[in-house]
Amino acid sequence: AIDQAATAKKNAIDGNNQLTDEEKKAAKAAVDTEVTKAKKAVTDATTNDTVSTAKTDGIQAINDVDTTPHSKPNAKQEIATKAQEANTAIDNTADMTEDERREAKQAVADAKQDAESKIDAATTDAGVTEAKDKGIEALNEAHPGKVKPAANTAIDQAATAKKNAIDGNNQ
Repeated sequence: AIDQAATAKKNAIDGNNQLTDEEKKAAKAAVDTEVTKAKKAVTDATTNDTVSTAKTDGIQAINDVDTTPHSKPNAKQEIATKAQEANTAIDNTADMTEDERREAKQAVADAKQDAESKIDAATTDAGVTEAKDKGIEALNEAHPGKVKPAANTAIDQAATAKKNAIDGNNQ
């Protein structure tokens, strides 16, 4: 029964795609530790009741092994935070038209989704870190306004040209 519980737990660990290889390895090692403890408790038991209790407690300990993923959820949280910061920066950029703002926010959403997909596809902690870092890099790309600054530059150039024409008029 203890070995069956361990096999079932390890199969569940292997089937959890949110766990990285390193997290799976650590969780399976914890299962093995609990199996060893449970079998020792069964061996050391001297009555039928203590054997039954040792078995039940051992199976419970195996089932209670923490298999909570950390790498992927933490990386996704960092991406979500960075995306929110990027959207706030876009909202606070005065030199953007509403169309540019909408396009920049869509670029942020696309970069966030791409990063999350790559994090989900990663199987190792290093892969998760790489996907997260590239996602943050993509989210850090500036989204400057172009229409308003170009219009202001054209106005400045026209004003300079007119002033030069006035200065050059000797009449």
